[in-house]
Amino acid sequence: MLANSVAVRIQAAANIVDANGALIENFYHPGLAVGSSTNPTCCPNSPLNGSWYTPADNGSMCNSFFSLRARNKVPPSFLATLQNNLLSNMLVDQSVTRQYAGDIWGTYYQYPSFGPQSCSKSNRTEDNDFRYQSWYVNTVSPKKKNIVVIIDESSSMQFYAPKYKSRMAAAKEAAKTVVNTLSARDWAGVVAFSNEVRTPKGCFGDKIAQANSRNKKVFNDFIDAIIPINRTVYSRAFKRAFDMLDEIKNTSSVRQLQTACCMLYTTPNTSL
Repeated sequence: MLANSVAVRIQAAANIVDANGALIENFYHPGLAVGSSTNPTCCPNSPLNGSWYTPADNGSMCNSFFSLRARNKVPPSFLATLQNNLLSNMLVDQSVTRQYAGDIWGTYYQYPSFGPQSCSKSNRTEDNDFRYQSWYVNTVSPKKKNIVVIIDESSSMQFYAPKYKSRMAAAKEAAKTVVNTLSARDWAGVVAFSNEVRTPKGCFGDKIAQANSRNKKVFNDFIDAIIPINRTVYSRAFKRAFDMLDEIKNTSSVRQLQTACCMLYTTPNTSL
């Protein structure tokens, strides 16, 4: 009885998601006239931050643009129509309390809003761009993954990189972005290398692990602690990564997943 009730609610939510998706796709159909939005209300940085626990304004929707291209993609009549549709969903099914959506160009919609927020440039940086968050990445790329992130920690990584204090800082940000966009459906590992190879302590060194919240914290803490030192030997890093993937490839729960290595390194100056 309880299982049936839960199934009905999940299906109702799925139907709402499908309907919202169809509405958005219809407004973005090729050939439709587009123009800038005048909606002044920006959204919180994340659909899962503390604002979800603050009083909501059920009379308004918020939207944020993370690029000029995103703003120019929004049809003039779209926001009002979408807001009415999202409100209607909540009136039909009161178990639905939050709805949000994003598109490939960087436009984010949320209903209800939580009061006006500044639409300053700081609200539209990559630091809070929803397209780097797991809910969006795993929707547009739903296939499960096995992935090992390989990070060069040789001394050359301490040198300057555009927009960053060092190449190491850029590599760390990129590595953590990859880790944070993974979901518990994915499996992952992290390898740091110079003339030696390092992995997080414990059981993470021999094989990849499920990318749940606890394991992702282990990965991120390991990445944060990396310090550039010594020379570069690439072959050992690749061997460790391939061994980690081989170790688990025959496990029934993960053997059908797509497999990849993501390598972050400086210009080679050492032979393999």
